Amino acid sequence: MDKLSESKYSNKSPNELNIEIGQWFLETPYVEKTLELPGNEKLVVNLTGLDCTTFLETVVTFTRLAENSDFTFEAFEQKLEELRYREGKNQGYPSRLHYFSDWIFDNQEKGIITDVTAEVGGTPYPNQPTFMSENPQFYPQLSDSKNLDEIKITEAMIQKGVLFYSKNRDQQIGEGNPIRGSNCYHDFHVKSGRCPYGFCN
Repeated sequence: MDKLSESKYSNKSPNELNIEIGQWFLETPYVEKTLELPGNEKLVVNLTGLDCTTFLETVVTFTRLAENSDFTFEAFEQKLEELRYREGKNQGYPSRLHYFSDWIFDNQEKGIITDVTAEVGGTPYPNQPTFMSENPQFYPQLSDSKNLDEIKITEAMIQKGVLFYSKNRDQQIGEGNPIRGSNCYHDFHVKSGRCPYGFCN
């Protein structure tokens, strides 16, 4: 937080912040499933190992803090929880936005990002997420039948939405607009800075 509060960050655009903050983590090891902890769902903050999801959430959260000049750990936790969970509140394992298409929709509803895929000529994409419910063995929390049932409900809800992907996405993206993954089909931007990202389901 001390580094983020330095005056040199106060007048930067969201794109510039994305670049600088993202570079802080260039040497951070890739570690998967850091959010999959036993017991009740907790807001996990782990900056020593990141995957694609937690890297993105961390950079976006720090950028939003810098925009608001709010550099407390409590503010970081609040912004991260708002980004990671449905309607911005941790209400248990199923409330986490496990699928990226769901993450996009929910965070657009919260006014944090805006999906511009259709705007830049995107093509409708048949989104049928079922991996979690069909492979509960990979998710210890899904041994609880209640959690599994709620994930199935979420998957059915996602399937009702309209998703777009952009084959020519790279032409729309400039510096400070990170892309998530190599097989990603969804472009959107952070509303305050119009920053497109790419996401998988």
